[in-house]
Amino acid sequence: MDLSSGALDGLPAVAAAVGALSARDLTAALSGDGYFPYGLPELRAGIAQYHRSAGLPTSPEQILVTAGSQQAVWLITQGLVEPGDTVIVEDPTYRGALEALRARGARLVPLPADAAPGEGPAALARLAGHVRPRLVYLQPSVHNPTGRGMGEPARRAWAAALAEHGLYTVEDNAYAELSLRDDAAPVSLAPRLPPAATATVGTLSKLFWGGLRLGWIRASTTVIRRLADIKKSVDLSCPVVDQMLAVQLLRQLPEARARRRAQLRERLAETERLLADRAPHWRWERPAGGSALWVEIPGADAEATAQLARRAGVLIVPGPAFSAVDGFRHHLRLPFADRDGGLERALPVLVDCAERSRPPH
Repeated sequence: MDLSSGALDGLPAVAAAVGALSARDLTAALSGDGYFPYGLPELRAGIAQYHRSAGLPTSPEQILVTAGSQQAVWLITQGLVEPGDTVIVEDPTYRGALEALRARGARLVPLPADAAPGEGPAALARLAGHVRPRLVYLQPSVHNPTGRGMGEPARRAWAAALAEHGLYTVEDNAYAELSLRDDAAPVSLAPRLPPAATATVGTLSKLFWGGLRLGWIRASTTVIRRLADIKKSVDLSCPVVDQMLAVQLLRQLPEARARRRAQLRERLAETERLLADRAPHWRWERPAGGSALWVEIPGADAEATAQLARRAGVLIVPGPAFSAVDGFRHHLRLPFADRDGGLERALPVLVDCAERSRPPH
């Protein structure tokens, strides 16, 4: 039973988009060589419009299409961070970003992701007085793994601190479309920040289907050119047919949001009832979005729990995997969005392993 990923099943809109591709569409694409290092022009234009609709002025030249948000984060790490550079990250944060930054040789400096509004920016200001970070990596819309969303007061405080200290900001909005709060479009932090010192990461893979490996970076044209050169050395170009599908899917965002959010709300409610019944001493905060719960198991060792569970056939990711400093040793990320009852079957194993992981008194 694999609970190591919060990836979702695909929406029917993906199959419909595949079926809607015609021979005429493909014939037109085949008239060229199929290499679009920056992305299919129609898709870059569609993503630029997506950001403009969210209040962020964007031209197609500011968009680089990537093979999902993971490649986007990796490209930013390769293009903007040198070995030994200081990078400020939230703690906890997306483990894929931590892995990319560590592989690059960055020095990671954590800030608490669960700080009250104003505390994180104040801590950032204190840090900026002692170290000069190359960039700050944030997930303001929907945070992975906690599922928290940054409210308006926090957005204002973060934007003021980042702008005041002239810090380059990477805004990872990969989970932004999985908000559970309402059906509105995601709100970006970038409109409040200096355009030349901001990069925003987005994706269609979280909302529509993980098998659709389409993400992007929105940044200055100078940064986009630099990152495109790196990308060309890796894969030359993202698949054209996938990008043609993405052009169609961007037009269906409102319907896809409504369907996905209703699905996630339903599964979250079922999971909370299950946990309240079978693991009443576990603690969690109802997420603002995403597809997983950030669960605290008081007194349990999360890494030992994960190791014991693996031997029993259940894969789960412990809290330290999301920490720059090996923290959150009593936490697990618990995906709640599966439809096949995997969590219900796995939960007795996890409860037993968590109890066995407790240190002897």
